[in-house]
Parts: sequence; C-alpha cells; structure tokens
Amino acid sequence: MIKTDVYAFETDTVWGLGADINSEYAIKKIYELKHRESTKPLILMSYSLSAILQYIQPLNTEIKEVADKYLPGALTIIVKKNENFPKYLNPEFDTVGIRIPDHSGFQDFCRENNLVLATTSANLSNETPCKNSKEVEEKFSSHVEIIKNTILGKNSETPSTVILAQDKGFKVLREGNIKF
Repeated sequence: MIKTDVYAFETDTVWGLGADINSEYAIKKIYELKHRESTKPLILMSYSLSAILQYIQPLNTEIKEVADKYLPGALTIIVKKNENFPKYLNPEFDTVGIRIPDHSGFQDFCRENNLVLATTSANLSNETPCKNSKEVEEKFSSHVEIIKNTILGKNSETPSTVILAQDKGFKVLREGNIKF
C-alpha cells in the first residue's frame, strides 16, 4: 500500500517534511507546499540503512565504515541510485542523499509503517527550517500530518554534515555537527 500523506517530523537536526518514496503524488505535494523548484533533489531517510539499501548501489568500503560509525546520526551521504529507485524522484541526478536520523521517535514511525521517506527540511523554499512543532503547524498543519509522537527532546537545529561518496573515499560538501 502506498501512503499518500506528507508528514512533518522532528529529527536530530532540523524538522523535516517527507513522503513515502513510492508515492509520486505525495512527493509532488512536498514540492508544491514548499514552493520548491522541481530540479532540487530530495533525500531518503528511514529507520535503518538496510531499509534504504534497496534503492542505492552497494557502498564502497570507506563509505560503509563511515555509515557504520555515524549512522544513525547527523550525516547525509550522497550515493549512486540503483535500478529500483523511482524514475519520478530526482530524475536529473544519478545520485541521492541518504540519512538515518538519531531520533527514536522518527525511527519508530518509519519502522512501524515500513517507510522509506523522500524528505527535505520543513520550510518554505529559501527560508530557514522550522525550529519547533509550533512553527511547523503555523506553516503546514492544514496540508501535512504532523507526527506528534516523534517529539522526544530538542533537536540541534544544525543541518547534517553532507558527504559525497566517491570511487575511493568521500568528499565533504557541507560541515555540520560531524567533523571529518
């Protein structure tokens, strides 16, 4: 069953918006809600790396070691897509960012609903991400399901560190709380 809702959720970094990776309708809705250019990619998030592996090419040894050390956590790894990746999601790219937030409420929601989410920060394009559930409700409550049970403490409000997987090793694209 494909879930057609857009969800707002707290993570260990900033609040996010996400939809089931298999729901083209809900993914389009995220772009509409945020007034986001359709050429800007979404990333994948879920409760475990194993849930995401079905959509990406195998990780090189160095990236696997980094993932094992820092995930779950505030790290986004840009990797190559595989043939299972939906054609309508990020069609301009052969890569996708993946992340497993270190937030038990988010992980529980994804695990219980068997979800891999296509996600982005909870904000209107070119604005700062929402810092709390009140801001999310003010901007999005009439359009998204806000996952209240995920609020288990304060997030860091600092975006994740972003690295690009390469044939050997990786390149840091954005530094957040995780330093290399």
